[in-house]
Amino acid sequence: VVTNITDGTVRAASVALNLQPGDLEAPSLPEQAVDARMRFEGAQITYLPHHPPVKSITGSVRVTGKGLYGVAERGSYMSGTQVSNGRVEIPELLADNPRITVALDADAPASDVVRFLSMPPAEHAARLGLD
Repeated sequence: VVTNITDGTVRAASVALNLQPGDLEAPSLPEQAVDARMRFEGAQITYLPHHPPVKSITGSVRVTGKGLYGVAERGSYMSGTQVSNGRVEIPELLADNPRITVALDADAPASDVVRFLSMPPAEHAARLGLD
């Protein structure tokens, strides 16, 4: 969270710990051991290397003993894409290869879509012939 979310203003933040004897010695914390929440606006999120950040985001992040859950109510991407209703879920954050669910609505010009599809790891635009 600290390295991927920059800029903006935190409007609210809270941390609740519910640690039981032995939790800290276990390989991982129980889900309910941590409930950290942050609400922000005007943030910038870098989500993948070699991709431009999503900017001017209003949203929130919640971190539990096991997972990370984010919401992007709105933001902007590339030259003219507007993002809304974004959601990121990583229920097993500490897994070797965690499953990440991403969903969002995007209102984008064709040029942004072609640019996005040409960036790693997507790199689909060359195959589609959308130059």
